[in-house]
Amino acid sequence: MSDKKTSPRAAASAPKLSPKLKQALDHWLVKRSAWNHQDWLDLLAHLRNHSLGESTLTQDGRDSIGHYLETHRH
Repeated sequence: MSDKKTSPRAAASAPKLSPKLKQALDHWLVKRSAWNHQDWLDLLAHLRNHSLGESTLTQDGRDSIGHYLETHRH
């Protein structure tokens, strides 16, 4: 009998980004191929102000957003 379970930490470490959030991140990336810390903070604030910021509330969520940006930059 296989009882595959993921630990809460493993499940939380890679939050899934919504299609709407991915679209917003793609739009943000069109305008830049590099960014600084202030750009990052501004992006997180923008996402929160536009009801896309649920992932910004945890470190794992911010890490997922950062990973998405790094792997999809132009």
